[in-house]
Amino acid sequence: MSKKITAIILAASMLVSMSACKPKENETATDTDTYTDTAGETTSEEETLPPREPCDPIDGIAGYGMTMTKGEVNQNGNTPANINNRGVATMQGDWIYYTTFRGIHRVRQNGKDEQLICGMSDAVGLNAVGDWIYFVGGAAWDIYRMKNNGTELQVVLKMPEGTVAAFLNVVGDMMYFSAMGEGAGYIHSVTVEGKDRKELNQAESHNINVIGNTIFFSNAEDDYSVYSMNLDGTKLQKVTNYDSEHMNIIGDWVIFVYDDEEAEEESLNIYRILRRKIYDEEDETIEQRLIRINAVPSTDVNVIGDWIFYINTDDGCIYRVDINGDNISRLNDISSASLAIVGDWIYYTGQADGVTGMYRMKLNGDKNKKID
Repeated sequence: MSKKITAIILAASMLVSMSACKPKENETATDTDTYTDTAGETTSEEETLPPREPCDPIDGIAGYGMTMTKGEVNQNGNTPANINNRGVATMQGDWIYYTTFRGIHRVRQNGKDEQLICGMSDAVGLNAVGDWIYFVGGAAWDIYRMKNNGTELQVVLKMPEGTVAAFLNVVGDMMYFSAMGEGAGYIHSVTVEGKDRKELNQAESHNINVIGNTIFFSNAEDDYSVYSMNLDGTKLQKVTNYDSEHMNIIGDWVIFVYDDEEAEEESLNIYRILRRKIYDEEDETIEQRLIRINAVPSTDVNVIGDWIFYINTDDGCIYRVDINGDNISRLNDISSASLAIVGDWIYYTGQADGVTGMYRMKLNGDKNKKID
């Protein structure tokens, strides 16, 4: 079953469908999960898989996420995972910026000095770099920027009629985004002043991750397989053969939701796979293996350190699980959407007693509170 959410809907709607959150026992993927290697050989669920190894000590796993220190200037305006979940929150130094139905707010990491700095209620894709906040909004879903105190609001890039900017990644003095709608979803680059716009590929592209000098994306024209290319669009190559939604690139790993359309049950689970061949000390190739992390339909995947945060679409609640698929715990008890992690806070849109608002809580679920 396909549950693809187009970027236009993602940008235009404040909420995904929410269901009442029901108490649910913690679930862990068993050692009889389906397991597929790059050769296409599949172990049936009746057979036992090799035991899981401890979390691989690879670059980019531990500490991944937005963990800048006070006063540090961002190079990336937000984490790709936050952006792919609508980008409702980001941070710069001591300030956290987040969106609500009233507009864009900022608050210090300790929760003090909350201010409404912009009344644009439909803003998404927040990025903070230097003194500027970038976002997508307005009736035409153009790219805007303003000073981090809300002054000097301006349109950076006016989108052509019928085209909206999605998956906005601001990196240094450049912006990367998918031009959805009439723009066919191709990835474009443009300076933060809105100059020198370039088309980088010719495929409908989702889940953009700009990591260093590489752009990763899900190619909708190839069953949402992961591809990569240089920042100028050169050196295009395929990374995985799997349908990859809510994709996070973490070191040598791709962590993603896999929509197995051939499965009768347990589709849209979280998996991880090596994005390239790794060699051991004897120079023997370790083949790519599709490793299932959980056994529930999931969305809004967000990886921080050794933890994977996600929304269980069966009950609408936020959960976390370690990267080996163990230690699953539920963090809240209301229907949730648009999961963003900034510092040691989770920001999300929640619905309780028929009322929708913005919430935040600690990474372990403590201090859960409606903030707007």
